[in-house]
Amino acid sequence: MVIFMGLLNDLFPGVDPPRKRDVDFEKVISEVTAEMKLTVEADFILRVVQLSELLAIRHCVFLMGPTGSGRTEVYKVLAKAITRGCQNPVNDYLKMTNRKKVMIRDIDPKSISTQELYGFVNMATREWKDGLLSYNMRELANMPDDNPKWILLDGDLDANWVESMNSVMDDSRLLTLPSNERIRLLPHMKMIFEIRDLKYATPATATRAGILYVSEGRQWHNMVQSWLERVAKPYAEKAKWKDPNQPIKWLSELFDKYIPDTIFEMKKSYRHITPLSTMNFVSTLTNILEGVLKPENLSNKAEQGLFEMYFVFAAIWAFGGGLVEKDGVDYRRNFDKWWKQTWTTVKLPGKGTVYDYFVNAKTGKFQPWAELVVDVQCDSSKPMNSVFVPTAETSSLRFFLDMMVELHKPIMFVGGAGVGKTQLVKGKLAVLPEDMMSLTISFNYFTDVVSFQKILESPLEKKAGVNYGPPGTKQLIYFVDDLNMPKLDPYETAMPISLIRQHLGWGHWFDRNKLTQKNINNTQYVACMNPTAGSFIINPRLQRLFMTLAVDFPGQDSLMKIYGTFLQGHLQKFKEDIQELGTKILQAALALHERVSSTFRKTAVNFHYEFTVRHLANVFQGLLMSTPEVVNTPAKWGKLWLHESERVYADRLVSLQDLETYNKSAVTIAKKYFPINDIDDYYKKKDSRPLIFCHFSRGLTDKTYDEVLDYQHMYRVLTEALLEYNETNAVMDLVLFEDAMKHVARISRICSSPGGHALLVGVGGSGKQSLARLAAFICGYATVTIVISGNYSLSNFREDLQKMYKRAGLKGEGLMFLFTDSQIVDERMLVYVNDLLASGEIPDLFAQEDRDEIINAIRGETKALGLVDTPENCWATFIGKVKANLHVAFTASPVGEAFRVRSQRFLATINSTVIDWFQPWPEVSLLSVARKFLDDLELESDAVRNAVVEFMPFSFAAVNKTSKAFFEAERRYNYTTPKTFLELIKLYKSVLTKKRKESQEAIDRLENGLNKLHKTQGEVDVLVENARAMALEVEQKVANANIFAEQVGVEKEKVNAENESAKVEADKCAVIAKEVSEKQASCERDLAAAEPLVAQAEAALDTLNKKDLGETKSLKKPPPGVDDITAVVIILLEGNPKDKSWGAAQKLMNNVDKFLERLRGYKAVIDQGQVAKKTVEACRSYLELPHFNKEIIYNKSRAAAGLCEWAINIVKYYDVVSEVEPKRQELAAANAKLQEANTLLAAVQQKVAELNAKVEELEKQFNAAVEDKEAAIKESERCQLKLQLANRLINALASEGERWAKTVETLRANYDVLTGDMLLAAAFVSYAGPFTSKFRAGLIKEWIKFLSDKGAPMTEGIKDPLSLLVDNAIVASWVRQGLPSDPTSVQNGTILTNSERWPLMMDPQLQGIVWIKERESKNNLQVIRMGADNMTVVMERAIEAGHSVLIENMGESIDAVLNPVITRSTFKKGRNMYVKIGDKDVEYNKNFRLFLHTKLSNPHYPPEIQAETTLINFTVTEQGLEDQLLALVVNKERPDLEETKTQLIIQNTEFTIKLKQLEDELLYKLSTAEGDITEDVALIESLEESKRVATEISEKVVEARDTEVAINDSRNKYRPVAERGAMLFFLLNSLNKIHAFYQYSLNAFVTVFSRGLDLAPGGPKKKETVTLRQLQKRVSGNAEDFNEVIKKAKRQSSNTGGRMSKRTTAQSGFTAGVNPSMTGETIAEEEEETDMTPDQLEVRIGNLLDTCTFTVFNYTRRGLFDRDKLIVLTLLTFQIMLREGKIDAAEYDALCKGARSPAPPPITDDLSRWMNEGQWAAVDALAAVPGFGSLSKDLEKNSDEWYNWSNNEAPERATMPGDWGRMNDFKQLLLLRSLRPDRVTNALQRFCESIMGARYVNQDAFSPQAVVEESS
Repeated sequence: MVIFMGLLNDLFPGVDPPRKRDVDFEKVISEVTAEMKLTVEADFILRVVQLSELLAIRHCVFLMGPTGSGRTEVYKVLAKAITRGCQNPVNDYLKMTNRKKVMIRDIDPKSISTQELYGFVNMATREWKDGLLSYNMRELANMPDDNPKWILLDGDLDANWVESMNSVMDDSRLLTLPSNERIRLLPHMKMIFEIRDLKYATPATATRAGILYVSEGRQWHNMVQSWLERVAKPYAEKAKWKDPNQPIKWLSELFDKYIPDTIFEMKKSYRHITPLSTMNFVSTLTNILEGVLKPENLSNKAEQGLFEMYFVFAAIWAFGGGLVEKDGVDYRRNFDKWWKQTWTTVKLPGKGTVYDYFVNAKTGKFQPWAELVVDVQCDSSKPMNSVFVPTAETSSLRFFLDMMVELHKPIMFVGGAGVGKTQLVKGKLAVLPEDMMSLTISFNYFTDVVSFQKILESPLEKKAGVNYGPPGTKQLIYFVDDLNMPKLDPYETAMPISLIRQHLGWGHWFDRNKLTQKNINNTQYVACMNPTAGSFIINPRLQRLFMTLAVDFPGQDSLMKIYGTFLQGHLQKFKEDIQELGTKILQAALALHERVSSTFRKTAVNFHYEFTVRHLANVFQGLLMSTPEVVNTPAKWGKLWLHESERVYADRLVSLQDLETYNKSAVTIAKKYFPINDIDDYYKKKDSRPLIFCHFSRGLTDKTYDEVLDYQHMYRVLTEALLEYNETNAVMDLVLFEDAMKHVARISRICSSPGGHALLVGVGGSGKQSLARLAAFICGYATVTIVISGNYSLSNFREDLQKMYKRAGLKGEGLMFLFTDSQIVDERMLVYVNDLLASGEIPDLFAQEDRDEIINAIRGETKALGLVDTPENCWATFIGKVKANLHVAFTASPVGEAFRVRSQRFLATINSTVIDWFQPWPEVSLLSVARKFLDDLELESDAVRNAVVEFMPFSFAAVNKTSKAFFEAERRYNYTTPKTFLELIKLYKSVLTKKRKESQEAIDRLENGLNKLHKTQGEVDVLVENARAMALEVEQKVANANIFAEQVGVEKEKVNAENESAKVEADKCAVIAKEVSEKQASCERDLAAAEPLVAQAEAALDTLNKKDLGETKSLKKPPPGVDDITAVVIILLEGNPKDKSWGAAQKLMNNVDKFLERLRGYKAVIDQGQVAKKTVEACRSYLELPHFNKEIIYNKSRAAAGLCEWAINIVKYYDVVSEVEPKRQELAAANAKLQEANTLLAAVQQKVAELNAKVEELEKQFNAAVEDKEAAIKESERCQLKLQLANRLINALASEGERWAKTVETLRANYDVLTGDMLLAAAFVSYAGPFTSKFRAGLIKEWIKFLSDKGAPMTEGIKDPLSLLVDNAIVASWVRQGLPSDPTSVQNGTILTNSERWPLMMDPQLQGIVWIKERESKNNLQVIRMGADNMTVVMERAIEAGHSVLIENMGESIDAVLNPVITRSTFKKGRNMYVKIGDKDVEYNKNFRLFLHTKLSNPHYPPEIQAETTLINFTVTEQGLEDQLLALVVNKERPDLEETKTQLIIQNTEFTIKLKQLEDELLYKLSTAEGDITEDVALIESLEESKRVATEISEKVVEARDTEVAINDSRNKYRPVAERGAMLFFLLNSLNKIHAFYQYSLNAFVTVFSRGLDLAPGGPKKKETVTLRQLQKRVSGNAEDFNEVIKKAKRQSSNTGGRMSKRTTAQSGFTAGVNPSMTGETIAEEEEETDMTPDQLEVRIGNLLDTCTFTVFNYTRRGLFDRDKLIVLTLLTFQIMLREGKIDAAEYDALCKGARSPAPPPITDDLSRWMNEGQWAAVDALAAVPGFGSLSKDLEKNSDEWYNWSNNEAPERATMPGDWGRMNDFKQLLLLRSLRPDRVTNALQRFCESIMGARYVNQDAFSPQAVVEESS
């Protein structure tokens, strides 16, 4: 404004026009202001008028100013004033709107997302969803009237939403929506932006609106006046003051007296715990005064002094309540001093501070807060967190909390973690009256506004219209904890904060679906926040609305009060001497806490070094676990206190140094307060006693919390627990060394505490999870983990938590939720974990129906606790059980930023857990682990075993040491963890066993071959004699065979005659047998038909029983027909007697059982033929009777019916049997006849058999004689052949036998040293992968020295342990597959193929991945990327099929779903092995291989990944790159030479591979041959062929190698160029240390380097672009004819120089001066190659060096910042000179470091007048460099000359005094560096220009054409 008015005065000097005013309108504004109970003040009226003036000319206005300055009241007053209006308005805006009702629609654009503000199209359904702004703007535009309508955008400005408003803010006044709808802002519609500032507004936005700035000025005074009118006046009326204006006058005077100076002092000298504005101070003051302005405090008779006393009390807390010690300044104490010194009217008590007193309404005097404290009796059976102990500090805070709650004003407590803020508020909320209720909400980093609004609305119910509120007439308190935790957007705002501000400011928010307003009534806010966490502060517009009080760490008296209450209550059960110890325990605890807090300060690294009341509480919580029976002496109490303190403080410390510092402090304090005589025994470095208390000290069954007396007992208990665990769970093979046992005790202690949660921090592989599982088992808890699948999401995690909650809360199961940081697939998972740790209750974890189900299920238990089963009480019971039963063990790695960031975002992970920091395993532990796992390994002796065991921790420590040096030198991270250590042991056992087996098999194979050779040699003479004897034997056997042939013929004739007679008898027998079988079949058919009749008869008998028969028998006269039936029975059973009467029947049935038995046995009587035919015939007349039927007779007698059925069927059976009997007799006769015939046949057959046997015996003898003859003949022939083959075999393998014998001796010798060799190799494979060759060599040297000193068996002079794992043939095959042949690459290949862990290749130049793709192509390699959609599917299929998988281009993390695959966590199910991928079990094929690959040049992999994989540094080495570039250079200069070299490489690799194959094949055939090998013609011929080929190849190999040496001599003439190229690339590769922008790929470098070669003058004109990959592929090509290759090679190697190309051009119709490419005519170019002389070759190489160096430098220089160009040129210049030996390395080091002597000799007075101390110290340091020893003396001697030189403006151009001027330029740089360091830059520029040339220093102007030409 000042500048603007100044410009006007300059333009119109002397002109000061009056402001245009509308007096009537201003009068109306004043009236409205007064009616709104605001202060009528000129500046405020002016701002209202200015707003109206802006609205007249602008349709958009920015309303700005400090918070609380009255901006909101400005437009509210204007709206009412316009509605009221005036006559004849002058104001331009009033003219348009006079007496029209103004409609205001407020929207906070920061409480909703941009989509919710403007609307959006649902991409899934393509439906349009309106936004809040579009909805309201359309609604207002569609209203038919033209009344003023203001859209008030009340929220902070950010580019995200305001830039979309530009079209509305400019003249088009159009809101264009994504739905293509356009809504116009009509002329009577305005937009008012009430914003904080224009920080994030673009100039385009800022200039589109008018701006009204409402300054703070004395707005506080206006607010006070309004408050006096609004609050003080009603108080005066209520107190019935005679003069109601009297208290208002006194208060007004007090405000004028105290406030201005205090505000000024606040701004000048104080920094509050969180930034507070002036209006915040004054509003807090008025709120406190409102709370005390009550008739009971200040009656109508109160004097002015009492008013001032209350005012002072309120002002102290309003202005000083937010002060604490900050940045080392105790502002609270300073405020106390300032207040007492400044304001002396009201005398405060001298003791204590101004904060220690309040005004006692009864006495009218100041009274200490401490007198309000009420003693609390505490029972140690209750958890400490359930008891609130009031203190003086909490009493004051509680006083104001009660006051603000009563006034319905927002209040905020601000303080560090663990000072008791939350407990204070929860204590208040726990005792709310019935007409109040509360809702606790804990903010975290991911709290979003949508879920926050849902939580806010959850307890509300709908009232009338758009009004909402808590149930009934209740008042709802929203308690928001960690208010500043939500994530800030890029514009430093958080939506949940904006929603609270909208609610507090406007009393409503909006329905996000219906877009309607929701008025939220009867609610208020209480908040807490930690100013050192989250966003540190909150939006000042929200902060102003809260009364803000700082909560500091309690004082000593308060702490003594709090913990004394708990401790004294607990000690009442103990002996008197223990009770007397209570005060000392308190003093010791507070002293140690103070010492720890002051010693271990919170830093960016040790962010968790923040020791608060929580930690003290944890100490005493542990002490309260003691019992009088166990801890019964002062000394034991002292040890218990030491133990609990150590668990709370020491277990959080990150280093052994910090631990040692803590131990010293703890011991010092313990000695002062406790009588522990042997305390030093517990803190000895070696053989210390255990200071451990745990719940299993007396065994697993006794849960007494007692001291562990010795480690042996603890080991036995934990071993027992481990065995029990392994019986029911997956086996854990743990070594329980001392540290491991301590961690188990710590974790079990944490989880045994109520609501105890553990944070286990340590690098991966430290044993965190295994020990946690064991601890949970000991505590009786089930361990629960989550299973990460490919699609595992937040909803899955929520479901898992729901299951845990139900198990813990409903079933009462003890659970340990083991959660690892690697399982965090979504950071929002920690939102749930944070709430679980903080309070046990996770908002919105359960849907309402699930919540109701839980409440119903827990109702019974709630009643059993004596509580009313309200939903609230039931839910509290459920959460209480969850807190008691569900314990979290969160494991995290301290490496990297993730742990720190998560801890700061989710405070409960640190504040609500007990930390157990896993320190590195000590050497003793490593030794014990190595000893256990190597115990079953067979080693030579105890001394060797000790050497191997001791090497394990030694190598581990050596690698750690090397890793530090590696980081210092290369800035590369390498980690070793206990897991890595265990992997080394595992690999060593595996590789040693495998190598021993291979060696033994090789020895056996060779010995087998040798034995067979020796045996063959010894058998040759025997074979000669055997051949002679065999010839005679053959003759004799031929004669014997002829005699046998005659005898056999005679006997055969006799046998044939007898066989004929036997055949006749056999035919007769066959006919008889046929007749018999037919008759037998007929009988069997007839008998089979009778069987059903018997069954029916027996069934009829089954219907009879004693009862029926008894009844029938007892009848005097049977029913009609029954007597006929019994008559038949009598006939059958008694043989047709005369008496068949009923009496006879009764007599027969007299014994019922016997009667039935006779009936059942009647079939047998029939079968035996004992039934006469006449008996049966006598029955038939009865059977024909009509009533002789079962159905008819059944109705008369059931028994008679059964007898009837039996009689009918038994008679039928008799009839059948009678028919069959004749057939049986015939069958018997036929069988007798058959037997007689068979007897005769047998006799004949026996005679024939005897004759046949005789003939057979003769034939056998004959055949044997023939076979013997033939065998003799064959044996003779075989013997001759065998003799011949044996001689051939001996001749073929004679030389091999000697070599094999030596090889066996070598193998036996090597077998004895395998123990040490394989130990070296295993250590190298396990540890050396990440290092460069230099560091690898250092490790090998260090390891070899250790093993040599320990006397471990080892190959003498061993340098490369990996040569024991691979041979030349394997390396040759790798080279053919594309692996570079340099030693480092070969090492990498060996590590990759021998490691049991999956390899992770750091391969920025993509050389390793090319090799892997070629090598694994035969294994159906699958190439995927981490996180790809098909990753898990491809992985599952590959694992099942046994294919290889390559995960390429991965970042620095591994998808959690792959963890089981990465860690090789297989398990057995049935006969097969499986691995779990997500929730699926995948069958594991042992052929599966996984390769991990990254292009990152320097990735930082966390220890967890490095422990589970083998990290291999495939970065190209300088030597390897030099060889590759040499191939490139030679290919450019001598393509024929390079082609021949390639063919020689192919030939050599093929020969090497073939030789190995042939030797293996030869040995295999020889060793596996069974029987007599001298008889195996195919074998011997194959062996001869193999030997021939091997001999031929060996000769070719020698010739090829000799030829290759000659070729290499020719190629090496170009090596300087390749060496320069490699140096250039590594120089470029190091530039990222200057700036991260400087990154260069190898491919790009090779392209530029090749261009530099092409640009060299005198070279071949045919330019061929060849990449390193193409050159490498040539090695994989096919071999040409060997002889042709050798001829070509000899011809080329005979040329000692190079080749020079001459070009001749033949052109048809070529016109001079015309570019042939433009004419389209054909040009034939021919190059004639001529040999170069050595001198010409030297010139050519010089040209190549010059052009390639400058081309690469120029390419690099173009992409450098100007400040870095000289640095790069200097590096290049010095590197070239160092390699050429032109400068000394020591001198170069001195130039770079510019060392200064720390204690130079005194400088002379003469020198001191022109030389400072720094220069003199540099001179003294330079004297140590050879050649500069006399410099200081010469300076003193020729001081004036040196002064003149040094004082020169450009000394680098001047000649140095004396002989120093004759030194070379580089040494003069050293002098200049010491005496004139300010001129070094200029000197370096001159130096580089003189060495490299002017073009390196003077860069040409940028040329786009040159860049295009260079582009590929």
